[in-house]
Amino acid sequence: MKHIFITGATGFLGWDIVKNLIEEDEHSNLYLLVRGDSEQAAIDRVRKLIRKSYESDRIKKINERIEVIKGDIAERGLGISRFQLDRLHKKIDTIYHCAALCDFEVPLRPIRRINVFGTKNVLDLALRCKE
Repeated sequence: MKHIFITGATGFLGWDIVKNLIEEDEHSNLYLLVRGDSEQAAIDRVRKLIRKSYESDRIKKINERIEVIKGDIAERGLGISRFQLDRLHKKIDTIYHCAALCDFEVPLRPIRRINVFGTKNVLDLALRCKE
């Protein structure tokens, strides 16, 4: 069983990767880091994408393989609790980092915060995960 952590899962590239993993790797659990005002808002963002992408008879089985984690790559520790981080360190064996800010009309500070420091935060997670 693979345990795959994905950032940017609700974006164009990230969601395409999630769909490919659902279709081609049925023995994996997916942990999706998703921004939201609340944990429920983050979960709702993913559920909406699942409903748009799959027939209703497949949704329950897909939901069983996905865990939505409310967080933000730009925050230290990905904006999640110490308990959640420790649990991920023990489980995760693969990471797909797809989160990025690609709007070049945005000032440099938010781009750097997400694309540079956010990537560093994901690398910090990767360094502590099981081999």
